[in-house]
Amino acid sequence: MAVFSGIFIFCSVWIAISSTINNQIYNFNNKEFKNQKIFLLLSIGFIFAFSIFGLLNIILHLFGLNITFNFFLIIIPSLIVILNYSIINAFCSQLFFSVYKFKKFFKVPSINKNPFAFSLFFIIIIQTLCLAIRLLLPITLSDATNQYFWDSLQISRLEGISLNEFYKMGEYLRTDSLASFFDAFFIQITNNWLLVRSARVIALVLLVFSSLEMAFCLGSFNVKKSLLLVSLILTLPDVWSVFISGKHDGYVCLFEFTGIYIIYLSIISKDNFLKLSFSFLSILIGILSVSMRLSSLMFLLLALILFCFYIFKSPVDLLKINLKKYSYITDPKNIIFSIFIIVSSFIVCIFNIKYYSNPFFALSPPGFITNIFPDAISIDDYKFYKETLALKNIPIVFKPISTFIYASLGFEPLRYILTKLIDDENFFIFLLRPLNYFGPEGLFVSILSFSPLTLLPYFNLNKLEKYQKNCLILSTLLIFFWTLSIPYSRTAIAASLSLVIIFLSNPNFFNNFSFKSFTGKLIAFIYSYGLFSIYLFTFWSLSNMADLPIKSLLDFDNLNRTKLAREYIVMQENIVGGFGSDIPSIEFEKQWSEIEKNNTDKFLFLKAAPIYGYFMNKGLIMRNFSNQSSNKGSQSLCFKINSKQEIENDFC
Repeated sequence: MAVFSGIFIFCSVWIAISSTINNQIYNFNNKEFKNQKIFLLLSIGFIFAFSIFGLLNIILHLFGLNITFNFFLIIIPSLIVILNYSIINAFCSQLFFSVYKFKKFFKVPSINKNPFAFSLFFIIIIQTLCLAIRLLLPITLSDATNQYFWDSLQISRLEGISLNEFYKMGEYLRTDSLASFFDAFFIQITNNWLLVRSARVIALVLLVFSSLEMAFCLGSFNVKKSLLLVSLILTLPDVWSVFISGKHDGYVCLFEFTGIYIIYLSIISKDNFLKLSFSFLSILIGILSVSMRLSSLMFLLLALILFCFYIFKSPVDLLKINLKKYSYITDPKNIIFSIFIIVSSFIVCIFNIKYYSNPFFALSPPGFITNIFPDAISIDDYKFYKETLALKNIPIVFKPISTFIYASLGFEPLRYILTKLIDDENFFIFLLRPLNYFGPEGLFVSILSFSPLTLLPYFNLNKLEKYQKNCLILSTLLIFFWTLSIPYSRTAIAASLSLVIIFLSNPNFFNNFSFKSFTGKLIAFIYSYGLFSIYLFTFWSLSNMADLPIKSLLDFDNLNRTKLAREYIVMQENIVGGFGSDIPSIEFEKQWSEIEKNNTDKFLFLKAAPIYGYFMNKGLIMRNFSNQSSNKGSQSLCFKINSKQEIENDFC
């Protein structure tokens, strides 16, 4: 019951917000919005529904309120649906017809006539099945065992402990933890992990269809190009390996891509006030993105620059605008909602400034900002990660373009494969040596791969429309900003994907194409290499399934999430190590379950490795450097794990 209620609560708010925005756009009476951008609206609705639940949970925990399932929770969403029935009905009708337009994707007989299109369709099916398997597993990436989703488990178990008390106990949360609070909200009311992982699947689906919609918006598109774009997205290593893993990058990618889509519409629009409205909306999305991943500061910076540009470009025209036409700007509800987003997004940041003198905690302040916060306390050194994970032995002037080309051509996966297959006496060692010389010190940690097709828009600038060139400039700036920070390729998927869309939406790209020129041969090579990478990454995704506990997933009689979690951890320990003796035993799970059962009215604390949090339903994990426990006094019970994984009493 709780699971279905959680789905209803989220979907009700999501559809209501999307419908409201759609209704306001209709009131524009603007020819540019004659054809509604239905998946853009769904993405914006998802983003703001996400923010409502995530930020609301932050505020509740600020006062020590840990909301759990109650039948009355579904009353407010029900009222929202009832009061907005007419606009929701109109929006759902448009949604139905928009989805119906995509029916040609599933016309297998027509696809079957083209072997290339059929192979892409087959790849999409394979990747969908692989993602479905990952969805059903509680852990698919070891990063989530001590951060990201683990943070959500901690937050969901705070119960009556306020954020201020949590920090006084020596604990902390990441500044960019909005997604953790969102996940925690639905864990609290449903005790179901599959639901929060499903939200990541929804984000991926919205990303795919928004990409197709933006491509149609920018230029010419057809079934073959659509299949190519979808298969390209689903086969990116950062997508199939990370998006449903419990990390936040899938959410962030949708947020940033939606922001890019909105900015593109502002570029295309001829209405100055509409340009300003779009850029302000992108700023709000940027703030929410930063609340999930600090790397989105680059996107937020670009949105702010564009907003200021629109203001200074035509201030006189803006003063003449009839605000009644854009009543949504002066609507008190929208103003309050915007203030709610901005203020709530900085609550955790404020606590980290208060207790650690660091607005970027747990990361150290980057660059010159160190001078602003000289007493900042941090766990991870920004400078170390930047130097370790960026390209080396390249002059700073050439590093941005080198990083972009390195990621686009997939040199890091190639280096990883060569490292596994080649020794010093191998003939192909000449390929590995330059990659090791220029590649990041941390092999296969940061840069996985963009699509090689991201490079192609730059080879045909003279055939791009003016608005496409402006969009290209925007995407290039985002990529440039990305190269200046820690270059995790997964944090720049949205920007790199927009470059692919610019290329695919240009109907004139292959006009007057010739293999006789060097440029023509280079274009042909990059395009062929891009297609080859799709097939190669599909094989990589399939082979990676062997590292997941699929056999246990198919054992329906003994299926439970702790068993799947433990088997995944054991498999990863055998493959790459890193867990050692910290893998929780079945005996620990039984013993802790008994403690939970006998102390339902107590605050429970356990000093243990973070991974133990995956095998508990109640109680907080205390890090080794925690200096004290809760001040709840007699209501608290503290425990620790000894070397034999036995639970012992500890002092609170």
